[in-house]
Amino acid sequence: MEGCRKQSWPSDLAYCKFKVTHWPKEDYGNFFNGDSYIILNTYKDPEGDELLYDVHFWIGQYSTQDEYGTAAYKTVELDTFLDDKPVQHREVMDYESDLFKSYFDTIVKMEGGADTGFRHVVPTEYPTRLLHFKGSRK
Repeated sequence: MEGCRKQSWPSDLAYCKFKVTHWPKEDYGNFFNGDSYIILNTYKDPEGDELLYDVHFWIGQYSTQDEYGTAAYKTVELDTFLDDKPVQHREVMDYESDLFKSYFDTIVKMEGGADTGFRHVVPTEYPTRLLHFKGSRK
């Protein structure tokens, strides 16, 4: 994952239509209940110079299966990119861990979210018609 940040404060990663994007710092702690988010917390090992990571994926109450599935999948990709060092955490709206809450001054949960990344498939509609067959079977 190019552009992966390595700061000592949480980095919010949102995604729209299966693509990970950085969330603006001024919006940290703001979550839409119809979305899922990846939060990367990077910090230095107190006993050395090694960077340690906590990766959280937050699932909104109305998040769709493609959204939280993608968040989980991208969390695994991030874990692999960081040499399997991150500790992964699954956060569900209204049941967030104390560690997750500690990253933000306040957590604001807002209505709405991004459109799904799946195409909406409309089945082919056929006109209704009545057929009458005559004849004998041979």
